[in-house]
Amino acid sequence: MRRVAGAVALALVGGALAGCVTLAAEVAQKIWETRSTQDQVVDAAIYTGVLNRMVDVDPVLALEIHVDVWEGRVLLTGKVSDPVLPAELEFLVRKDERVRTVYNRIQLPGREDSQGSFVSDLWIEAQLKVKLVTEDGVTSVNYRWQSIGNQVYIIGRAKDAKERDAVLRLVRGIGGVRAVHDFIEARPFGAPAPAAAR
Repeated sequence: MRRVAGAVALALVGGALAGCVTLAAEVAQKIWETRSTQDQVVDAAIYTGVLNRMVDVDPVLALEIHVDVWEGRVLLTGKVSDPVLPAELEFLVRKDERVRTVYNRIQLPGREDSQGSFVSDLWIEAQLKVKLVTEDGVTSVNYRWQSIGNQVYIIGRAKDAKERDAVLRLVRGIGGVRAVHDFIEARPFGAPAPAAAR
C-alpha cells in the first residue's frame, strides 16, 4: 500500500514539475518575443474569446480547430465535417473589434485524411520547431504554425524579408510537406502594424 501511495505521490509531483517547466518555458518564450506586452495581453484575450465562442457552438470544436493569434491577426485551421461551420466560426471571430484580420483556412475532410496523415503532421510540426530554433537569424518565438493534411500554415512576424524567406525555405525543406501557406509580416521591431483589413 505504501508503495502505491508513493508511486501516486511521485506521479503527482512529476506532473506538477512538468507543469512548472512548461509554464517557465512559456514565460521565457514571451520575454523573447518582439510582440509588446500589450500585444501579448490583447492576443491572449482574443484567443480566449474565440475559444469560448467556439465551445458555445460545440465543445468538440476546441479539439478540431486551431486558433493562432499574432498582433491581432487570427489564423483558423483544422477540419470540420459541417460545411456551414467555417463561415460561422469566422463570423464569430470578427465580432471582436480588436481583431485586425482573419485568415480562415478551415477545411472539410478529404479522402486523403488518415491516421498516417495525422502522425505525419505531428512529425512535420516537430521538425519545423527544431529547424526554426536552430537557424541563425530566425527568432523562432515570433512564429506559430500548424500542419494540416501535410500542408503547413504559419503566422508571425519577421524582422525583414530576409528572415521571412529563410523561414519559408526551412518549411519547404521538410520532407512530406505538400504546400506552405504563410501569413508572416516582415516588419522591423517597433514599427507600427498595418491598418486592420477586416
